[in-house]
Amino acid sequence: MARHTMLVLINAKEGRDDEFNRWYEEVHLNDILAVPGFVAARRFEAADAQMTGAPKHRYMTLYEIETEDIGAAIRALGAASGGMDLSDAMEMNGAQNVVYSQLSERSV
Repeated sequence: MARHTMLVLINAKEGRDDEFNRWYEEVHLNDILAVPGFVAARRFEAADAQMTGAPKHRYMTLYEIETEDIGAAIRALGAASGGMDLSDAMEMNGAQNVVYSQLSERSV
């Protein structure tokens, strides 16, 4: 099975981080993981220590996707997104969403 990762970089609206994080953890992750091919997710917050200054986005989510047809999985996500409960605490301006296909296994 081919493996892919969807990287989402996003911010909460000013002063609404708690609301945003609660919605993301309790609602949004479950909505995305209900889409065929989306098998796991992990969320991250930008660390205080950075090599090149403050990042543009405070939050990152990595979604693991397993499918031989990544186009079909992305189309299914697009179709499902119309019925998802989206939070107005999410800052859509400047958000990024990129899908990568795995080239190698994890090196240790």
